[in-house]
This record gives sequence, C-alpha cells and structure tokens, in this order.
Amino acid sequence: MFLSQSPILSFKAKKNDLPQKLEYTEVEQQCNEVLKKLDSLERNIRVQKQNLRDYYSSQDRYDYRELLKERRRVAGQLRRIAKNAGVDEYELEFCVRMKREYNYYAPKIVRAKSKPELNQVLDLINSSSLYVKTKELLAQLIGKKKF
Repeated sequence: MFLSQSPILSFKAKKNDLPQKLEYTEVEQQCNEVLKKLDSLERNIRVQKQNLRDYYSSQDRYDYRELLKERRRVAGQLRRIAKNAGVDEYELEFCVRMKREYNYYAPKIVRAKSKPELNQVLDLINSSSLYVKTKELLAQLIGKKKF
C-alpha cells in the first residue's frame, strides 16, 4: 500500500490547504503513546548498556535484561495495534512519527511574522534530519506563507 493511499495518512484538508497541526486518528493516538514508551525504553537501554561497559555489576545486568524484556513487550503492543488496524506496523510508525515532526515545525512556520523569522525556522528544519514527506509538507506550508 502506498503512503498516499493509506487511510492512516489521511487528514481533513485540501491538498493546497495544509493545517497547522495534523490530527491523529484513534489508532495513531494509541500508537503514539506506545512509541513514546518505546523511545523512552530505548534511551534507558542505551544508558544501562553504557553503565555495564563502565562498571559491571550484577544489578546493572539484571536491570538491563528487565529493560530488554519490557522493550519486547512494548514492541508487541505496537504490532498488535497495527494488526488490529489492518495496516503494516512500519507504515503506522512512519505515519505517526511524520505527523509528530510536522506538528512540531508547522506552528513555528505559522507563527513566523517576518522573513528573518521564517528563515530561522527554515534553517532549523534544514539542520534536522526529518522524513522526506515531512519536509515536502513543510515546504508547501512555507510556500503558502505570505507577509
């Protein structure tokens, strides 16, 4: 299934009229909550692994294993959400992360009151590693901005 045909990536707006924020569907909202947990776990796992390298203790090893179990459990939740929605789990994750990026930068573009402010936001966007689809949507939003 192509992204443009995806029911997950749909939002109520005409192609030329991009909203300030993309709304999450119910499935995407559930996925977003699970992705927040998963991202937090990933950060904790990296820290715990570094602790094991720096100073090994049996408690650190136990904590690391517990974090890995928790990550597997949360990843399973994400798979079940995608399966129940009838979509690919990676496409669902991509759509949620893309909307999250768009929702972070779009209000900054809308609030920009002058060309220099808009250029600062554009520099911030260019310095960030964003999905291509997000950059395209943000470029369309910038193109619609009038001063």
